[in-house]
Amino acid sequence: MSGYAHFVIITLTLLLLASPTISIEGVQSEWSSSITVKRFRWKALKSELRDLDTQEQYRENYLIGGINIPGGINTIALRAIPPNDFDFFNGSRLDLSVTIEGDISLDPLPQNGSDYHLLLLPIKIDNKSFFEVLFAKTGLLENLTHSIFLNSSITDTIARSSLKYNGVLDILYEWDITTGLLVRKEVTAPSGLQLIIVPTSEISVPGWNLPIVLLTVLIINWWHKKRKKD
Repeated sequence: MSGYAHFVIITLTLLLLASPTISIEGVQSEWSSSITVKRFRWKALKSELRDLDTQEQYRENYLIGGINIPGGINTIALRAIPPNDFDFFNGSRLDLSVTIEGDISLDPLPQNGSDYHLLLLPIKIDNKSFFEVLFAKTGLLENLTHSIFLNSSITDTIARSSLKYNGVLDILYEWDITTGLLVRKEVTAPSGLQLIIVPTSEISVPGWNLPIVLLTVLIINWWHKKRKKD
């Protein structure tokens, strides 16, 4: 090997040793143990804005509570374990199946333009508070909620975001930052009418089952009366 070749090898070796080590890692998300492959449910405590014929109407299929009747339950099935490399800000979305009041399916959800993706969130991303990063990405929040971002706040337990829908309605989202779960969505009109969505353990029964249940009750009641008469 010539002296020139030795010189080149030694120079390259010294440059590599002198250069700082470059480590390229992907996004790392941390999830609460509360978010597992199971069904989660949210209930409409109030649903006073759905059927209005004024600017105060709040009725959109892909917005949480947008088509709920009062007391209506949304069932969200998480069908896959949340991945650690989940990058919400670059298009990663959980594999969710949404059923409204037992008989309306929103499956599949659009990747964007739906705040159902805000129901189950990580608690950290790259060792930072996920919600601090989320509230800095106002464009993403506005896209998912169809609203204009106003402000946000984070306490020891709750993250809040306030937005304006259609220039009229005030929207409030609240998350438990220890679990990443949405604990309240509130839509308030200038008239004071509201939509309020909160978690629930209740199970939804399809609306079309109600006539069958009533008919069954009537038949059983008639049968008992007939037996007494006989």
